[in-house]
Amino acid sequence: MKPAKKKQTVKKNRVHDTEKADNKASKVSIETIRRLASHGLTIEQIGCFFGFDEKQNVFTELCEKHPEYLDAFNEGKALGIDIATSCLFQQMENGNSQSTIFYLKAKAGWSDTQKIEMKAEVKTNRVEDMTMDELLALKGRLENESESDTE
Repeated sequence: MKPAKKKQTVKKNRVHDTEKADNKASKVSIETIRRLASHGLTIEQIGCFFGFDEKQNVFTELCEKHPEYLDAFNEGKALGIDIATSCLFQQMENGNSQSTIFYLKAKAGWSDTQKIEMKAEVKTNRVEDMTMDELLALKGRLENESESDTE
């Protein structure tokens, strides 16, 4: 019986949440959505601004029911990008080389990284592959090192 109570509670809360959402929806302003989106806020952040719980996606669902909200969000986002690119181009026209470099990196694929290729041959002396003369030479070198360490 406890699982049944949980389901009833969830249903009651869902109805209660829907009523809350409807009350909050009446306070949503298209101009505010547009303004906040132009400042770079995400749709979830705008929902939080109006008091919706980000984790429940209530505002996102509300935008599906009210396409004018989503239109205002997209318009605001485009407006913010327009303002930012206008400022960037103004700085480029005024000779700001950092702005020009940023633009070229973002839009033209420029990069500060350099590609360096290195080829090397690594030779290892495995004891199994050594000839008798190489083994004797190695033994002599090791003995000389050992003698110089003890001095």
